[in-house]
Amino acid sequence: MMHAFIIKYLEVVSGRQIGSIGIKHFFAVIFIILSNQSEAQQTVRILTPDSDTCLAYTQAMEATDNPALTAALGGWALGFFSGVAQGTGIDYLRDADASGLFHQLYSECLGQPRLPLSVVAEHMARDLIAARQRK
Repeated sequence: MMHAFIIKYLEVVSGRQIGSIGIKHFFAVIFIILSNQSEAQQTVRILTPDSDTCLAYTQAMEATDNPALTAALGGWALGFFSGVAQGTGIDYLRDADASGLFHQLYSECLGQPRLPLSVVAEHMARDLIAARQRK
């Protein structure tokens, strides 16, 4: 049922008739779309207010001299998580709060300072979605 809705949505957005595809084909298309995310990450720059690294995020969270940067990076993260929730239609942020998300992202970034903040945020969003779906 849900795949029929997504197909209809894609037809409206693209202006093309996609028609009825089987569930196997539907999941194959979704898999291809999701598997291309890592390739896109290597070529598409995610805009953040500063360097897109976990080190920049953890340093901003620890600094007391630049609250604007801390707020900007935190705001970017909240916007990213909200965008994922909106884009997927999965309400994985229902029981979350900003400070908890900031703390979790900070903890994740401490162990991987060289990774892009956007990659760690994406992995965190996937984990949060998976946890929500298990409920």
